[in-house]
Amino acid sequence: MSTEANKALTAQLFQAIDAGDMAKLQGIYSDDAKFTMSGVPGTMDFNGFMQAAGAFFTAFSKGRHVIKSQLAEGDRVSTYLEWHAVHTGPFNGIPASNKPVKIPAITNHSISNGKITEHIAMIDALSLMQQIGAIPAAA
Repeated sequence: MSTEANKALTAQLFQAIDAGDMAKLQGIYSDDAKFTMSGVPGTMDFNGFMQAAGAFFTAFSKGRHVIKSQLAEGDRVSTYLEWHAVHTGPFNGIPASNKPVKIPAITNHSISNGKITEHIAMIDALSLMQQIGAIPAAA
């Protein structure tokens, strides 16, 4: 696939997540895809990723990804994005604040034969915790 097609595939991934379209998500990833997320130890398979992401998306509603920029080279795509949502459920023992959040993130995806084979996501957890009032913001 071209780098533009790879970038389009990752954009489809974020759209499917925002829409809660699990069938489309399964079609985007290869059967043996590996997942790494900040704050989650080790590497996961699709089911582990869905479990970890599901707990996160249960605590935050109205989520939408806003792609700020993408860089692609060969079979890899890096995306800088913001995830906008509202903290409407408990998160790691922190009760819902009902505050809107805007979380910067960087993802890296490897793609082979039109499927994502590796998903790495790093979010700004400190910013998230400050936005929901779990820790004080810097003065």
